[in-house]
Amino acid sequence: MDKTLFRLSDSEKADILFDLLNPNFNEGQVDYLVCDVYDDYALCRSKEGFARVYYSKNEDNVSVGEMVSVKIVDVTETEYAALEAIKATNGSYEVAKTAFEDNQNKIVELEKTVEEFKSSQENYQNSIDSKDKEIAEYKETITGLEAEKAEFNSKVVEFENKIAEIEKANSELNSVNSELVEFKKSIETEKKKAILDKYEQYLSESMVEELNSKINSFSVEDFKKEVCTAAVESDNSIFEKRDSEPKIVYKNESGAKVTTTGAIGLIEKYKNGGNK
Repeated sequence: MDKTLFRLSDSEKADILFDLLNPNFNEGQVDYLVCDVYDDYALCRSKEGFARVYYSKNEDNVSVGEMVSVKIVDVTETEYAALEAIKATNGSYEVAKTAFEDNQNKIVELEKTVEEFKSSQENYQNSIDSKDKEIAEYKETITGLEAEKAEFNSKVVEFENKIAEIEKANSELNSVNSELVEFKKSIETEKKKAILDKYEQYLSESMVEELNSKINSFSVEDFKKEVCTAAVESDNSIFEKRDSEPKIVYKNESGAKVTTTGAIGLIEKYKNGGNK
């Protein structure tokens, strides 16, 4: 089918150009391959190399114009940079060589910078690893300290319980001690009263009252001394030689002590109600 009978789109131009550039295609002969199509030319390849084939499009028709040979070169980025430098110097070899060497030096510097960066990155990673190790050791230390703290708190609770037990026992001992002190005090008081009763016959009522008021201020021995001293001061006859007939001491109406013997003494003692 003749493709020129149809209205052409841009995507169909490559096929039309291929047919126009290869009129003997039906006989198995291919002169040009269409590599790419642009707005006003197509990049084609033949046995001789690459060429630009200019074309024009008028509605349904495409016509081939001038064909210009071109060079397609496979270069690296470094080579391309050198070619660009040559183009910038209008083809001066010395200037291009200098530009190329400068470019090479820049590449070396960049490679050196990359190596330094890699080394710095490695050192940084080593530093991170070291810090991670320190953090792990620090966490391990914290765990150990927390265990010691828990053990210490347990011992504190144990000691507090023991202190509570000791305080309870001490309170009980204090209570028993207080009871013992009171018991001892009552015994001593009884002893003191017995001493006072023993020497009361040699003392006036006022002296007995005074000694009774001070009974808790002295020990048994000291109280005995006080009573004896007061009895001697009240009646010196305590230490006089006794007659063979016992003497009876009593208090008369004036409060003075009277010593007599025999039945008369007894009568005198008890006729007014006894010793007061």
